[in-house]
Amino acid sequence: MNFNYRYPGSSPFEDNDYDRLLFFGREREKLSLFHLVMSERLSVLFAKSGIGKTSLIHAGVNQLFRDKGLIPLVIRFHANYDDPIIAFYETIEDVAKRHSADYISGKQSSLWEYFKTVEFWTSDDVLLSPVIIFDQFEEFFAIYPPEKRKAFIRELADVVRNRIPAKLRKSLTPGTTFSYSETPPDVKILIAIREDYLGLLEEMADDIPHIFQNRFRLMPLNREQAKEAIINPAALKDERIQTPNFKYEDDALEAILEYLCKRKERDGIKIVNEVESFQLQMVCRHIEENKISEKSNKQQEIVIAKQDLSGLSDVLQKFYEDQLEQLQKKDKKNVTRLCEEGFISVSDRRLSLEQEEIERNFKVSKSVLERLVNSRLLRSESRVGSVYYELSHDTLIKPVRNVEKSRQKKLRYIKYTAIVGSVFILVISSAVSTSYFLKNSQSIISKIIITDLNVVEKAEKEIIEYKEAIRINPQNAKLYFSLGDAYSVLMRYQEAITAYNKALELDTINSTLKAIAYKGLGLKCYKWRLYEEAIGAYNKAIEIDPKYASAKGELAEVLTIKGDTGKALPILYEVLKEKDISSDDILGNQFNMICALLIEKRRIEAFEELEELIQYHQSLSKDYERGWDYKPMKNFISEHQTLPESDKNLLLKLADALESPKQEADRKMKEIEAGIK
Repeated sequence: MNFNYRYPGSSPFEDNDYDRLLFFGREREKLSLFHLVMSERLSVLFAKSGIGKTSLIHAGVNQLFRDKGLIPLVIRFHANYDDPIIAFYETIEDVAKRHSADYISGKQSSLWEYFKTVEFWTSDDVLLSPVIIFDQFEEFFAIYPPEKRKAFIRELADVVRNRIPAKLRKSLTPGTTFSYSETPPDVKILIAIREDYLGLLEEMADDIPHIFQNRFRLMPLNREQAKEAIINPAALKDERIQTPNFKYEDDALEAILEYLCKRKERDGIKIVNEVESFQLQMVCRHIEENKISEKSNKQQEIVIAKQDLSGLSDVLQKFYEDQLEQLQKKDKKNVTRLCEEGFISVSDRRLSLEQEEIERNFKVSKSVLERLVNSRLLRSESRVGSVYYELSHDTLIKPVRNVEKSRQKKLRYIKYTAIVGSVFILVISSAVSTSYFLKNSQSIISKIIITDLNVVEKAEKEIIEYKEAIRINPQNAKLYFSLGDAYSVLMRYQEAITAYNKALELDTINSTLKAIAYKGLGLKCYKWRLYEEAIGAYNKAIEIDPKYASAKGELAEVLTIKGDTGKALPILYEVLKEKDISSDDILGNQFNMICALLIEKRRIEAFEELEELIQYHQSLSKDYERGWDYKPMKNFISEHQTLPESDKNLLLKLADALESPKQEADRKMKEIEAGIK
């Protein structure tokens, strides 16, 4: 194991002696949670993301449990199995092996019987009592459908309430001896869940009425606790630590705390007595990596001064950018796409992907993934037969999106420069009259000058110019469209939509162009993830032109993503009846229909549509035009909460096939077809 740094950075503390050595500031919470779990059969730990629930479990209470003769078994639910009960049995054996415990599996007729019969032994033949810790329990509700959740909750309730399972009770006949003692199953249960998902536990209240009774809310570190977490690791002397020990000057420490305690609120910037553990670790890791080596000198004491703290506000984004820059060009491109499209959903939620899926869809190798795990950008988890990867923390979502937006701005700038340059060359080299060129030269030259400005400055300047032009000529629709484009460059999307709608309200645009423009606006809003605005724009396009098939198809896709498959399906049926739509549109809309039908649990109809799609695809020539964008729906499918894993895999394989060259796509579809028969 590579023990290098004093601060773990983006990853939580782990369950090992080294991380426990570095874990400061949580002594009170560690003891309080330990005593709660020891005194109750079921406890709930909750906190906001980034506060340190997982670290408190791993580096805090787990060793306390071991010291009392218990074995802590941390379990996360995953989507390898459609049934959480099966997932639990399969996972717990793996977890026990990682703890080097001799594991004798219990009877798996029910969780109650399992915990009455399961055994965990040390190498010294000491029987251990299990503490089952369901970490990130919100995933249980995200992964499994209601009927599967209900069955698991009922079995868990039998354990918590020492209630003989109904199936076991019914099997008893008068006069037979009950083979189990009256004592409750020897197990403690701790559920760890994000605070914003705490309400999901209400689903368990019918079976476990006291589910909320034994709660432990982990709060952010206060200022004094944060001081401990900053100062104490820096002072440690240990041969496993890469950097020499150091200390902070008082003004440097206060500056770090002020930065970490700063909150942006509606009425301005406030300094609060709260510090998020994740941000603290990232900031201190940044200082350790970038400043200590500069100051390292065996003859002098290393001290961090206030002037050493530049760039704290950009630590998370710089951390992400640094990890990308260390990759080779091709790997950087693939990892960037993986982070933006694979690990973050369309609704900006963190996603977990399996290794083979990453290698297949994003061309990122196992060695690169392991390197990113070592750098703490990603975290990995072994889940029964495979390895899953995800961003190491939710707070990395915003930096990833910021880098994505910055890159898109640069691309728009490059494209704009190329277009204007091409126009200029065309004007000069073509047979355009001298009088025309002279008449328009000022406009052409001004655009070329603008391309030399920073893209943001250019857009801001254009906004001022277009607003002034609109004041003079308020009936010029083109000016409103141009104003909307300028707002779009700055990602001021609501203002862009307002400008586009102003243009479309004018009577100077004929109905055909207006329908096309509304459809274009709908697509913009869809890409900006402004789904309600997209639906409104598509509906206006269809109101003007009721036969506008492409607008209907895109509307149906947005409705599906919004969860309104009941409205999406009739639209898709209507679109696919149209005669004048391209082969690519037929395949794309049929794919969306299959997805909507599976969400609606209309599996027979879905598979009928799938067979039709495969047959239609086989009938096409190899050079048919492909252009349908499946990425938004693939992201939506990956994060869907109720779709069974088998259906998700089917849809993702189908999308992968539809994106492939014709011959390869036909082969993949034959495999899909064979798999469903």
